[in-house]
Amino acid sequence: MIKSQKGKDMILLDGYTYVKSSNFAWTCSKTSQCRAKVKVNAAGTVVYVDNKHTHPRRKYVLTARGIKYEIVKSQRGRDMILVDGFTFSKNSGSYWMCSNKKCKAKLKLDAKANITRLDTAHNHPTKPFIRLSDGTFVRI
Repeated sequence: MIKSQKGKDMILLDGYTYVKSSNFAWTCSKTSQCRAKVKVNAAGTVVYVDNKHTHPRRKYVLTARGIKYEIVKSQRGRDMILVDGFTFSKNSGSYWMCSNKKCKAKLKLDAKANITRLDTAHNHPTKPFIRLSDGTFVRI
């Protein structure tokens, strides 16, 4: 179980996220056209998975510190890390800097891809992005 950016409970299973639709049923959070679903029992254990998604999986990572991030592709095909609506570009080694060049926010990944340092002192609001069908993020 993870929290969405709005604080709602979600199930993260195999790179896909699901939102609660009834007491024991969860549906894919991506789009209403996707019919993938998960059912859980009263203890919250997954008892049924229909994973026929109509879209590619997202690359979510939940770190040991509980920081959820997603690896996304930029318009130029480079990997970026998306955390709470902000994007980070690889700088050097294990350091990633905010994609806004005038911002000093940064993060560091360890060898297991866990965020070990996260400086979220952004000097700007998040930028609106849309995700294309191939998974690429485009700033609007």
